[in-house]
Amino acid sequence: MNKSRIAFLATTAVAAAGLTLCLTAGTAPAAGPSACTTPEAAAFAQLDSIAAAYGASIPGGVSTYTHFDKTVLAHAPLAGIQNLTAADLAKGAPIMAILVHGDASGRVPDGTYIVRLQFQPGATDGIASYFDAYGKEVVHVAAVMRDRAEINNIFPDTYEDPPTPSNIPVVTSTHVWHNNRWAVDCTGPGWNWHVAYY
Repeated sequence: MNKSRIAFLATTAVAAAGLTLCLTAGTAPAAGPSACTTPEAAAFAQLDSIAAAYGASIPGGVSTYTHFDKTVLAHAPLAGIQNLTAADLAKGAPIMAILVHGDASGRVPDGTYIVRLQFQPGATDGIASYFDAYGKEVVHVAAVMRDRAEINNIFPDTYEDPPTPSNIPVVTSTHVWHNNRWAVDCTGPGWNWHVAYY
């Protein structure tokens, strides 16, 4: 596997049953003794595939995989998004490939998507639109933008002020609350370390 794996919750229930998940865009996972290699590898392949369908790529080692309750999330930032400007985000810009399966809230249907983020300059509220491999918008959800000071209030000492230059072009993570509500975020130096959550 060429991509690093960050698993926040174990997939032991699936492993204990001797099953693997094969995740494909727009379909339920196929379960069986040898459905595919590993859930992570299958999810990462789907991310690479949808990124390629949009003429984009995913930098090596930045994909994340999370499995909690019955939900599976895998996501990765698209190459070059650290260079996006406020003008790009005002028009709407593709920033991430994401796979969603089993979202109990029903907020995002099962599938693999490109997320397009749209914020007007200086706005704290925006929209994250999920597009399928055919370029069709499947759903859009609320997105929020937070600056370093706001993030440091929630996660103390996350960012220095001013931030120290980093060799990490983009940071993305998964957040899961106790009620299985989830969100992902994305930030980078080109955004002056503002963080978008959706």
